[in-house]
Amino acid sequence: MSFPENTLNPEASKKAMRNAIFAQCFGMLGTLLFENGIMLLYLLLMGISQTRVMSYLAVPWVCFFAAVPAAYYSDKFGKKRVGGAGNIFSVLGMAAIASAAFFSSGLLRELVAVGGIIVMALGTSMFQSSWFALLRPVVPAALRGRFFGNLRISWQISCIIVSGITAWILGACGNILVYQLIIGSLGFMIFARLFFYKKIPELEKIQTSSKSFREAFGTIMRIQGYVQFGSYIFLVKIFTAYCPTIFALLEKEVLHLDSSTVVWLANIGLAGSLVGFFIGGWLVDKIGTKPIFIICHIGFALALGVFIMRGFCGGIALMPVLWFSHFFFNLLVAAGSIAITTELLGMLPVENSSMASSVLMAFVYAGTAAAGFLGAAVLNMGFLMEKWEIGNMVMSRFDTILLASAVMILLLTVTLGLIPSVLAKNKKSLE
Repeated sequence: MSFPENTLNPEASKKAMRNAIFAQCFGMLGTLLFENGIMLLYLLLMGISQTRVMSYLAVPWVCFFAAVPAAYYSDKFGKKRVGGAGNIFSVLGMAAIASAAFFSSGLLRELVAVGGIIVMALGTSMFQSSWFALLRPVVPAALRGRFFGNLRISWQISCIIVSGITAWILGACGNILVYQLIIGSLGFMIFARLFFYKKIPELEKIQTSSKSFREAFGTIMRIQGYVQFGSYIFLVKIFTAYCPTIFALLEKEVLHLDSSTVVWLANIGLAGSLVGFFIGGWLVDKIGTKPIFIICHIGFALALGVFIMRGFCGGIALMPVLWFSHFFFNLLVAAGSIAITTELLGMLPVENSSMASSVLMAFVYAGTAAAGFLGAAVLNMGFLMEKWEIGNMVMSRFDTILLASAVMILLLTVTLGLIPSVLAKNKKSLE
């Protein structure tokens, strides 16, 4: 059964897409906490150990599994009703995180911060549970690659601007109160997303299906190519999702760069994402998704290899090498995410579309969570050498993890056969 295409007139469709872009320009600012190292630095500043910080940064990805039941109820009670409630929870979580440092007890600080992370993540999962299904009938099929590229470029620009301001502020004054004010401000921005979100039309009627959660889940898992594609995403995320976090830890703990420099390097990664969203959106519409995945596998290994060999040219080349690694790695992540989203939209069924998109995204969350917990476990067990050498270059245990990731992502090119290439099939059916 084919999914109902765009039922809005062109002008109304443009307006809806514009509101979706503005909504994410405000709402996605919360991702800055995890993408530019602010949360990592904030938790370290509160005296929390490296391994626990890595574990806590993986907690949101576990909580994101709540998107699956949230999506089930979104289809039953309304996508925007559940999504709007999730946005409020995200704001409350941000408030808890910002207030954590006010407590004098180290244990209480840690508990409040982690509690805030969990609440924020649960809220985000509720919001995201129906996001793609909400936009599916609004965005014309022929424009999806470019629209999602433009959408992500737009909110990435807002993230870069805000992240640049925060890096400048932290460079001038990096005490913990400044971190709290930054996190609180980002929480207010997430709240502002509701103004634009409520203007996006919900074209799909609330479903009255009598299927239970278990029955709906079973139907979704039997969609052709669905589990295979999810398995592919899971494997790739295990070896790529936490590389930027490893970058930041190595820069802070091994290279001893100051906090503002670590944030600026993350900002360069955000700039790479900006370019990647543009290139990915354009290439998906031109050549399809599978070639992009192939490029990403090779590119990930190259970016990680360059980062590991940062000492080969001497100290003078250190910063340019770090700039390139952050920029190129995030460019590939962004381009790959456009391809993943395009494949996902091509798979969505008519019934339980929110749940179908959330279950597939659960593979992303599972891979990312596994990457975080595995990385933390490996560091905590202490069996990696603190220092080792390649020629005259002194390496760390973080380099060992990055090297293993580079090797595995190259080996995973054999899993490309799991990609169903729904986009290519759809194009053939239109010819």
